[in-house]
Amino acid sequence: MADSGKQAGDDSKQEFSSRMMDVALSGLKCVAIAMGKETGLFDVMIATETPKTSQEIADAGNLKERYVREWLGAMVTAKIVNYDPSTETYWIPKSHHSITQFTGLAMCTPSLSTAFFDVADSFRKDGPSGVPYSKYSKFDDLMDGMHGPLFKNELAEFTASMPDVQKKLESGIKVLDIGCGPGASTLEFAKHFPKSTIYGLDLSESGIKNAQEVAKASGLTNTVFRCQDVSSLPSDWTSQFDYAFAHMVIHDLADPTRVLKEILRLLTPGGALSVLDPNAHSKLEDNISEENEHASMLYTISMMNCIPACLSQNEGKGAALGAALGREKATLLLEGAGYHVKSITTALGGSLHYLCFKS
Repeated sequence: MADSGKQAGDDSKQEFSSRMMDVALSGLKCVAIAMGKETGLFDVMIATETPKTSQEIADAGNLKERYVREWLGAMVTAKIVNYDPSTETYWIPKSHHSITQFTGLAMCTPSLSTAFFDVADSFRKDGPSGVPYSKYSKFDDLMDGMHGPLFKNELAEFTASMPDVQKKLESGIKVLDIGCGPGASTLEFAKHFPKSTIYGLDLSESGIKNAQEVAKASGLTNTVFRCQDVSSLPSDWTSQFDYAFAHMVIHDLADPTRVLKEILRLLTPGGALSVLDPNAHSKLEDNISEENEHASMLYTISMMNCIPACLSQNEGKGAALGAALGREKATLLLEGAGYHVKSITTALGGSLHYLCFKS
């Protein structure tokens, strides 16, 4: 048997019990952290320069004090918020202001759980084939919260890693953003490269509407947003795009090969495609290691959303590749669709970047 890292039975009963208690408690803490994000409490407290009472914090956020006080209790005991019992005041120390970097991920727990029982029904042989995206409350907000900061903070570094593509973006080209959701990636590309026209495509009507509103409010005139099935793209778009971008999309597609071939058709000769997908291997045994602790998160998110959402399409016949598609299968998929995979590197929050070209 290959050495696959530490296995489930390698710890003692006591160690296992302690670890499971930590897991369960962390899950509950995530719910409280997510509540701080959803209600704006973290923003209120970070903006406050001096310690405040629960009533003052509640008033600043236009919230009910009793709820706020209980949330503060959760945050104090989780060692995120500080508390002075002599004055009954609370504050977030500056060293903890980075909590906002993790709230997007914490939102996964409540957002994905809106479809928890639907997913459980889909497990059963006589249950539905999957769960449509409409069952996931505020899913667009979740994606925006998780991925938006990456595009805002790391897009410049990302495009700089592709000098030839970056030069084209600066000179002005047509760009295809596949599965743009609420438009965070499209909007950032448009801001960074005003001479290029960025087309953002997604099946989510609410996501596209939100993106259009933000673009208008931001004064961006070089974006085009369309609610579009990416498995069947317009015939008159053939050979019209020099660059395409697909962030956390390919593993969710019901028919990824068809979509990849459609994108290939739209690219100009020598055009490039950036596929960004979770950093994982295709075989479970290769994901069992101390260096890949996020693998459990990938499989869980995949179980709760990627697989059921994919299988809700095409009468349950979707590819259901899952978030842990992995570099090995992803490479074969891209090459099989007709691309030359030039490089595989890490980018945008540690995801894998497959830089591909049309032969």
